[in-house]
Amino acid sequence: MMKFLQSLKKYFKCILVISHIEGIKDSVDNLIEIPNGLGISNCNLISNLDPLSSLSGELGHITFLNNDNLSSIDALAGITSLTREDGSKSILLMSNSSLVDLDGLSQLENVISDIQIVDNVNLSDFCGLNNLLINGSFSGNYFTNENAYNPTYQDMLDGNCSQ
Repeated sequence: MMKFLQSLKKYFKCILVISHIEGIKDSVDNLIEIPNGLGISNCNLISNLDPLSSLSGELGHITFLNNDNLSSIDALAGITSLTREDGSKSILLMSNSSLVDLDGLSQLENVISDIQIVDNVNLSDFCGLNNLLINGSFSGNYFTNENAYNPTYQDMLDGNCSQ
């Protein structure tokens, strides 16, 4: 497990929070599930999440805060469910100034808590949330503000997911 954490630290060199990772093998290549969630904040050294591309299935939450060069979350395409039940946000994306789309969230089918997407100044494509909001199971609050585009929940249901 320590080898696994060291490999992430070498790559990200920032604050990376992975909760409850017991049972995960010693390699990023074998990373399948993080039950309580993934958070990355204040990391201007990364532009993508490629080392996490083997993640699949269920996570507790996704939180990305103040990552100025993070332009792609495509590596999260294997995530189908976010099951945080403690009243906190299931998805919190805030102040990631290079992020332009949410395509990495396109396989989400189930989210049981809130989605908050705020202050991502270049984010204009929310279509990665279509599967979840139109066809999936979403039972939280949906909030966008201060992004390049801020579609309402109704906009998303009407197919107006990008600008």
